[in-house]
Order: sequence, then C-alpha cells, then structure tokens
Amino acid sequence: MCRRSWKSIKRRALKGWKKKKWPCEDGDNNNNNHHHHQRTILALCRNPTSAAAQALKALAPDIVQLVQCDSTDAQALRRALQPAQAVYLATTLNQANAGQWNMNWDGGDYQVNQGRAFCQAASGLPHLQQVIYGTAPTRKWPLSFGVEPPIHYAAKWRVEELLVEAGLPVTFLRKCPYHENFTKLTQIPQTEMAQMGVQGGAGFGGATRKVELPAGEYAIKAFTPNEFVYNMMDPRDAGQWAALCFEHAELLIGQSLSVASDALTGPEMAQKATDCGALGQEVNFSYKQQPRWLFESLAFVEPTFVYISGLQRWNCDGGQYDLDTEGVELLRELMPTTTTWCEHLEREGLGQFTETMADLLPDITKRF
Repeated sequence: MCRRSWKSIKRRALKGWKKKKWPCEDGDNNNNNHHHHQRTILALCRNPTSAAAQALKALAPDIVQLVQCDSTDAQALRRALQPAQAVYLATTLNQANAGQWNMNWDGGDYQVNQGRAFCQAASGLPHLQQVIYGTAPTRKWPLSFGVEPPIHYAAKWRVEELLVEAGLPVTFLRKCPYHENFTKLTQIPQTEMAQMGVQGGAGFGGATRKVELPAGEYAIKAFTPNEFVYNMMDPRDAGQWAALCFEHAELLIGQSLSVASDALTGPEMAQKATDCGALGQEVNFSYKQQPRWLFESLAFVEPTFVYISGLQRWNCDGGQYDLDTEGVELLRELMPTTTTWCEHLEREGLGQFTETMADLLPDITKRF
C-alpha cells in the first residue's frame, strides 16, 4: 500500500478537501438531487438496548439506527451491511460491553477474527465505496527497529493485511494513545475517584464531569523515560477524523492518515496538568515512570497486562509514534476542534471512558 506522509496530506487538504461532496444515497451523483436524501448511520452493536447504545442513538435519533450484530459473525455482518456506502470499522481486544473491559487470553485472535469476518462480509457489497479502519500507528517493526509490537498493534496490523488482501477500498486512520491512558495510575482519594467515572457524566457529548482534587502533590504516570514523546488524542475525536476521511474518499482511499492532538513527554504532561489548573488550586503534578517489572509480573495473572507490558516494552526499547510536534500542530490547523490534553483535563478530570480498565489495576500499583 502506498502511504503519503502527513506533510503531503496537509498540503493537499488545504488546497481542495472542502470541495468534496458525497454521492446521493440512491447512487446518483447529480448534486441537484443531493439535498433530497438524508444519510442514515447504521450503528452495529452487541446489545441495542444497552445504556451506551441508547446514548449513541440519542445523539441523532432521526439518523442513527441501532442494529444488533455479532462482530465475528460474517453472515450477520453481511446482512447488516447490505445498504452501506461507507463503513467505519473498529476492532478490539475487549469482549465486554461498552464502557467495560474484559480481555481474555485469546484477545489477539478475537480481534483478528473480527477483521476476518468483516472482510468476508464486505467483499462484493454492491454499494460499498469506502472502509475506514481505526487502527494503530504505522508498522515500523521489524523494518525500522527490532522491538516486538504489543498484541493490540500486531492484531490491528494483521487486520490491515486482511483488508488489503480482500481488495476493499480502505483508508487507515492511525490513532494513538488516548488522554485517559495517562491518568489511570494517578492515586487520588477514593471519594473523588467515585465521582469521576462514566456514571458521573455523559459518556458521549460534551458534558463536563471533572472533580477538583484536594490541594497536594500528584503524579502523571506512564511507561517511559522523560524524553519519550507520546502522540495523544481524545477517543471522541476519532469521529471528526473519520468524517473528514469520508468526505474526501477520493484522496484517502488506499492511504493512511495518522492523527493526534498532542505530542508530549511525560514531564510536559505533568507541567501542563499543573499549569492549566483544571483539577483545582494548588494541585501539582510531577511525572513518574512506571517500573517494568510491575506489568511484566501482572502479565502472568491477567491477560490485559500482556498487552500493557508489551506496550511498555515497545515504547521503551525503540518504538515511536508517527507524528512530531510540528506534525501535530499542522493537524490542529486542519482540525482545530480536536481536544488537547489540557482541554481533556478540563472536561474529564481523571475520569475514565472505560471504567474497569482502571479498576483492573491493583491499588498497590498506584503507589509506584
């Protein structure tokens, strides 16, 4: 697959992306008919009656249709996708319902099986014009360095291969760590933590659900030495980037677009968290690197930590994300409404989009 650099994407975007119009729902490209048709979003979900599914539909009740479907059942997927013109594909290690976390020991196979089922379902669909796959950073292993990738990245890269082999019109939207990943290990009083979860505010939309902390010293914790630069983004911003890709399919089919709203080291995250004052007055943050033995040990008893320890090895032993500071700044010119680290803290505080992912961490791990 040919891959353009973000600089080329930026140049072409500024010149012509606003000119694109998507074809009408009946396949007629006549723009005179375009306004007569309303787009429909088919949201395929495991349980349409769940709170998360209903919250999604509530965002646009006249447009969103909830469709019960098993992401590993190719026949069910094909029936659901028959009318689709464009698809945003998400695959995951997580076998739990939305807002919860449950990764099994065969989580990598589960993710690849989702991709395999989708390829079988989507091949030959009569109306399908584009698939956007929300995937991992660009595969640099083993070409650029010899660090074995974490299972989440390796599984997504295998799904990428399956999509290409199936001949689907795919765009790879390369995401990066979410802001909330860097607050999972921050130790705070339990009374405040209880108010900052998904149940403390809207899981979708722009509601603020942060809780101010007592004055004191706190830590932003991550896997890496002080100099390592993370790409970071808000999970809700994936929708903005996907919409842009849908609107400009002719430019991005067969291409990759790496996205982020921040490029920060651990100490820079801590300093910004202190300076923005989002979590209260006289609330100060410092950065702490997590010991490698901690997650390597936990990986023997809980499969989630197989992924986390693998990500720590990848980051510490030569891995790198796709965008430098200049690249992120250019992307923010293109999409200024994406959420920065400080804006995330203003809205979310230390709350977690996926609650039990943080709950898996034994309390003792937050003392390191």
